[in-house]
Amino acid sequence: MFKKPITVLTVFLFSAAAAYCSVNAQGTSGAQFLKIVNSPRASALGSAFTAFNDDVNSIAFNPAGIAYLHKSEISLVQNNWIQDISNQYLAFAFPANNGAFGVNIDMLNVSSILRRDVNGVSDGSTFGSSNMSAGLAYALRVEDHMALGFTLKSINETIDTSKATAIAGDIGLLFNTSPDLNFGLSVLNIGSSIKFINEADPLPTTVRAGAMYSPADGLKIGIDAGKANDADANFGGGVEYTIRADDKLVFPLRAGYRSGYQTEDLSGLTAGCGVVFNGVLGIDFAWVPLGILGDSMQFGLTYKFGADNRIVPGTDVKEPVVKKSKPAKKANKPQPKNVKGRPDAVSLAVADFSGRNVSAATAVTISDFVRAELENLNTFKIVEREEMEKLLGADAARATECLVPACAAKMGKMFKVKKIVVGSVSKFTSSYYITIDVVDVETGKLLASFIQDASSVTMLRDACRVCAQKAAQAAK
Repeated sequence: MFKKPITVLTVFLFSAAAAYCSVNAQGTSGAQFLKIVNSPRASALGSAFTAFNDDVNSIAFNPAGIAYLHKSEISLVQNNWIQDISNQYLAFAFPANNGAFGVNIDMLNVSSILRRDVNGVSDGSTFGSSNMSAGLAYALRVEDHMALGFTLKSINETIDTSKATAIAGDIGLLFNTSPDLNFGLSVLNIGSSIKFINEADPLPTTVRAGAMYSPADGLKIGIDAGKANDADANFGGGVEYTIRADDKLVFPLRAGYRSGYQTEDLSGLTAGCGVVFNGVLGIDFAWVPLGILGDSMQFGLTYKFGADNRIVPGTDVKEPVVKKSKPAKKANKPQPKNVKGRPDAVSLAVADFSGRNVSAATAVTISDFVRAELENLNTFKIVEREEMEKLLGADAARATECLVPACAAKMGKMFKVKKIVVGSVSKFTSSYYITIDVVDVETGKLLASFIQDASSVTMLRDACRVCAQKAAQAAK
């Protein structure tokens, strides 16, 4: 049902990009502070961040990026910009169903501006300028590999005693084509003009397109192109390499380049680093030389909520224990022979999961863990994997390909069950993501769809336990 609107939106975004690329009217827009990059990670990567989907700060580049967050996340940034300009930024997002809600606040202040008359003569007095943008974002995974995001924001500027306001929006698409490759497209600052006294200026509407590729664990490469309505097109690229000290401590190193700042040696280059504790608390730094204008130094603090649901690396984690139960009683209609669980319970099957960027053996092992945890709940009659393989016969090897509800329901009828669980396992760097779909076999209806993450292999068993609990709730 979403394919046609998404196609229309994609055409619109590309059309907008083509239109704005033909514009070259430098300095004609207001609210120029909206162009400042307020993420140390993104700045260090040459602002090539449009296709990233693992960071709350993606709100500012492509609001669709937050659709793939698996934990609530907050980011605070202090940007010591050029000419003693102080810039603060806050971003927060939390997952909700198949997407996420987010907010971001951007504040920039300039003090001690020398007051001058129309002839350029100063009386020695000073005044200040303040700028703020506050936005509310929503992102939705409209399909397995596609997300759509929107941001509505209020823009306020004050110069001395004069004030101006505007309303604007951002829109973005993100294509998660594989665990290793993303493409992003966004249009930012679409909205009304901002007006001081009698003069109005358009907002710096910007079109961005980018890609993110992760060729190996711990390595990410980003490339971006952008075009604002008041400037030439710019390009950026960056590389992030993460050094893992142990399961609790990692050190990301970053370097990048962004065009448009080539005023002298080093301008255009960017660099940064960070440290992440236990996959939850991150501290980041970026250095962005701006030539004769000076250097920008950015410091950021990021915190991910929900660490209490994770097993602390290094603790003793036991294998899931499969509770033995009495054999199911024979019903009037044929049932699979090898079934575990209460005889009067709803029958359920867990098909072998498919693997994306993980081996088939790993994906099957994780599906076994989920199946074992469901058996531990003693809520369903669970069909054993050996029995499913017998029923599928020659098609057993293709069972992992059956991920859409209609196919899953057809397979469930072969198993003679009421509900069936299908899924896949993917891997980004050291983190695993388990995608689960719960399907009603009789109607073919998708009862639930969710993603559970594990930041390392030692946390997979706990993630499987959570998957089983969520699947059980949906299948009751």
